[in-house]
Amino acid sequence: MMLQPSPGQWKPDMPSFPAIKRVVIVLSCAAVLGGVPYRVNAGGAADKGGLFGDGPPRPTATPMQEAQKEVTEATKAESKAEVQVRTTKDRLKKEFEASDDYKTAQAEVKAARGEYEKAKSPIEEKIKATPEYKTALNRRDGAKADLQAVNAKPNASPDEHSEAVNHVATAEHEMSKMLDDALDAEPAVKTAKDKLDAAMAKQKQLKTDFEKGLDANPDVTAAEKEVAAAKSTLAEKKKHVEELRNSAAEESKRTAEEAKAARAAKANQKPPVQPKPQQQPKPQQRAK
Repeated sequence: MMLQPSPGQWKPDMPSFPAIKRVVIVLSCAAVLGGVPYRVNAGGAADKGGLFGDGPPRPTATPMQEAQKEVTEATKAESKAEVQVRTTKDRLKKEFEASDDYKTAQAEVKAARGEYEKAKSPIEEKIKATPEYKTALNRRDGAKADLQAVNAKPNASPDEHSEAVNHVATAEHEMSKMLDDALDAEPAVKTAKDKLDAAMAKQKQLKTDFEKGLDANPDVTAAEKEVAAAKSTLAEKKKHVEELRNSAAEESKRTAEEAKAARAAKANQKPPVQPKPQQQPKPQQRAK
C-alpha cells in the first residue's frame, strides 16, 4: 500500500522520478566498473574519465617507459627470428635425411657393418680363448683392482694414481693388439673392414656437402637476414634508451647545480636596510 501525502504536505514532482532513476543507474554502473565509467577518447580507445566522462585522461607513458617497451619488443623479435633460423635448418636437415641418396648411404653402412661383424666374430672368439689373451685379461683385471684401491686411499699421491691408471691402459692395449693383429691377418676381415670404411666415408661426405650448402639455402638466408635486421633494430632501441638515460642524468645534474647556485646566492645576499621610522611631532599644549 502506498502512503499518500497529507494535505499541505510537500508532494514530489512525479515526472522527476525517471531522472533520479537514471542517476541511480549510472552510480550503480560506476560502482560495478570500479568507480569510474568508461568513455571513448578521440582515438577510439576506451578511457576512464569522471563520473560522466568529463574527468582527466589516463596518464601517458614517459619517453623512457616507451623506449624501454620498444627494447622489450625488439628483444622478442630478435628471439623469434633466431628461432626461425633454427626451425628452418632443422626442417632442411630432416628433408636431407629423408632423401633417397642419404637413405641409400645409411643402408650401405648398416649392411657393411653387419658383414664386418660377421667376419670378425669367429676370429675374436678364437683369440679370446688363447692362454696369452687370458693372461692379459687377468693383468687388466688386477690393474683395475689396484686402481680402485688407490682411489679409495684418502692419502694416495698423484704419482700412485697415475701409475695405477697406466697399468690399466697398458693391459688393455695388450689385449686390443692381440685382437687387431689376428683380424688384420684374415683377408676376409680386411675386405669387410675396407667396405665398411668406404660406406662410412660416403655417408660422411653427403653430410659435409649438405652442411656446406645449408648456409647458402634461400630459406636459411632469408631467415638469417631477419635476424640481422632484428639485431640492428634492437641495437638502435638500446642506444635510444642510453641516450635518454644520459640526457636525464645531465638534466638532473644541471638542476642540482642551479639549485646549489641559488642557495649560495641567497646566502650571500645582504638583507635590505630597513628605513628608520619617522618621529611624529609632539602635539602642542594649549595655553592656559
